[in-house]
Amino acid sequence: MARIYAVEPAKVDFEKDILPLLEDNCFRCHGDGKEKGGLTLDKFKAGPSVQRNYKTWEEIFSKVRTGVMPPKERKQRPDKDEQALIIGWIRHALDDFYSNAPPDPGRVTARRLNRSEYNNVIRDLMLVDFRPAKDFPPDDSGYGFDNIGDVLSMSPLLMEKYLVAAEKIADQAISVPVRGQLLEKDQLTEFQRKYFRYPIAPNMRRRTAEGFVRPFMRRAYRREVTNDEVGRVMRLAKVAVDNGGSFEDGIRLTVQAVLISPHFLFRWELDGAPDNPNLIRSLNEFELASRLSFFLWSSMPDDRLLELAGNAQLRKNLNQEVMRMLSDAKAKALIGNFAGQ
Repeated sequence: MARIYAVEPAKVDFEKDILPLLEDNCFRCHGDGKEKGGLTLDKFKAGPSVQRNYKTWEEIFSKVRTGVMPPKERKQRPDKDEQALIIGWIRHALDDFYSNAPPDPGRVTARRLNRSEYNNVIRDLMLVDFRPAKDFPPDDSGYGFDNIGDVLSMSPLLMEKYLVAAEKIADQAISVPVRGQLLEKDQLTEFQRKYFRYPIAPNMRRRTAEGFVRPFMRRAYRREVTNDEVGRVMRLAKVAVDNGGSFEDGIRLTVQAVLISPHFLFRWELDGAPDNPNLIRSLNEFELASRLSFFLWSSMPDDRLLELAGNAQLRKNLNQEVMRMLSDAKAKALIGNFAGQ
């Protein structure tokens, strides 16, 4: 019967077929009050109890399959058919559990942008042609990858580098006129041509700044922004102007503030109760947009993704968007970063 059950593990009954084998071959060290290696098997009375302790049974599966358990010096060991029966049943029970159990993604770590992602986001957000992260400390790696949230720390040195980089980026992206003069068209940067329509009349500067700050922060933070967030950044622009600076000085200061914000430097997916599997939620559309863009492009979502996310249409158009993104030149990052590592 063992051969049949090994081929068709779904027919195996834990209490009738597996438990007797455990009693004969394993309880000497892991049952009847003994816990060698911290493992006791006599607490498992039925199949569901095995699934609830799936991590333990993954270890058991590995050790039985490789012949580590029971120890080779033991005279009484399961024969090949019995070993196949145990292995087949454990694998089937665990796979069935994984495919049918309620999802439990666990706690999602806030991921800091690594150096490659930071460079790409600055390129796409600020439209400047240089790589500021070349001066950053090397990113820590985990499991062979340099974008694992749990190992991407934030050191004081790195924070200093972010501050310096934000100032250099703002200086390069935003031309400032000589005091008392206006910017000529040939002095405007690509960033300024994208976000502003020059010339800007003095009485329209505040409205123009407000019209810039919200969409810029939305792109930088990769989500909708609140009125409070916009208001705080606008106050910085006012401080710069009140201290004698130009309209462009105020914009530079707002850009610097955004570029050192945790909402820019980290990718946030916040849950109210991450340790409660009963309160699991799906990613919202903006989080999904970021997952897609940082995986396929190693960069921020573009305007198309943000627009779909804002209208709750991204999931409905997911396949089309993936194909569009893969056809974009930015998808080379998928090969260079993910596939390469």
